[in-house]
Amino acid sequence: MERQPEKIISEFNESLFQIQRINNDLVEAKFYRKKGHLKKYKFILETIEDELYYDAEKLDKERKEGSDTYVKKLNKVNRSIDFAIISHEMIKFYNYLREKERLLRRVQQECGKGAKYRGIDEDDWD
Repeated sequence: MERQPEKIISEFNESLFQIQRINNDLVEAKFYRKKGHLKKYKFILETIEDELYYDAEKLDKERKEGSDTYVKKLNKVNRSIDFAIISHEMIKFYNYLREKERLLRRVQQECGKGAKYRGIDEDDWD
């Protein structure tokens, strides 16, 4: 009888570290946004996108066919950002960056790496 390979799981969970990196990046992105350093804001959002891209793909696979996917939405907003830069439309550039940040936060929340909510009457004994 052939021996089956033992199934193992990682004892190291990357999610916590990813959440910390995303949080640090969001703090930095907010700093640059408030200072009006839009190119630096853009680069930080790209870093967050890289962190969440796999999660966006995974969420897209779970969505019903025909609906707009997160990856398509990210690609669309990235093209809009690039076009705003080329055409020197700074207000559009800023607004598309904010749209991208909101989209990334939605991906983070939906994939379970955002805030956790509970009812006001629930206790913490679980």
